[in-house]
Amino acid sequence: VNGTEVVTPITSIIGVHIYLSGKFVVLETSFGLRVRFDGNHHTDVTIPTSYNDLLCGMCGKKHTSDLY
Repeated sequence: VNGTEVVTPITSIIGVHIYLSGKFVVLETSFGLRVRFDGNHHTDVTIPTSYNDLLCGMCGKKHTSDLY
């Protein structure tokens, strides 16, 4: 965190919780964003449905018609 190695779980950042879950490091926010990283190459991002049709990025857009 901010260039310093830390041990999970981390709850000292307001609105953010970072913890280990199986082989993943998970970051969750108070507004519903969840990012999982396996420490190697697999990352997945989950967002609340309230963000449908509002986001776009490297991996495309989040539409209500997309099948994930």
